[in-house]
Amino acid sequence: MISIPSNLIDEIIDHSIQENPNECCGILAGNGEAISAVYRVKNSTPSPFRYVMDPKDQMNVMRETDDLGLDLIAFYHSHTHSPAYPSETDTRMAVESGWVDFCYVLVSLEREDPEVKFYIVDENGNITDEEFEENSKEYIHSPPLFKEAYYYRKKYEEYYNTWRIKSIRLSK
Repeated sequence: MISIPSNLIDEIIDHSIQENPNECCGILAGNGEAISAVYRVKNSTPSPFRYVMDPKDQMNVMRETDDLGLDLIAFYHSHTHSPAYPSETDTRMAVESGWVDFCYVLVSLEREDPEVKFYIVDENGNITDEEFEENSKEYIHSPPLFKEAYYYRKKYEEYYNTWRIKSIRLSK
């Protein structure tokens, strides 16, 4: 049974609320079935109806979890106006991507109190509930290495965008 600290449940709910009305997405990592880290991943197609994990962010998370000896345990995303259950699109994308027999966590913001559910999607697109237990252990919500990489990526993007705007103005 998957185990997740309550502060990490709060972290994915907070992420969902911050990205609302668009869906958010991310990766949960840890050891075995014990989740100890939340990685927020940019939704490269911001929309209230779907998500696509940014490939660079996803690769950075996979590299970092590998370097830290962590397992990828689940992908998470939010549903802003529907229940915490995989949609047909979610199921199709899981099967087409090859990420089957893997855990998917959904956060529904449909009601006043967000709902979090865990599921397994198999290679035929069958969906089964995955039991999980919420515990009181406290873990970091975003590992420091990824936070640092994210910080430097944002600084680079700010610098690049400033430089690009200046060069466009000069070329006119």
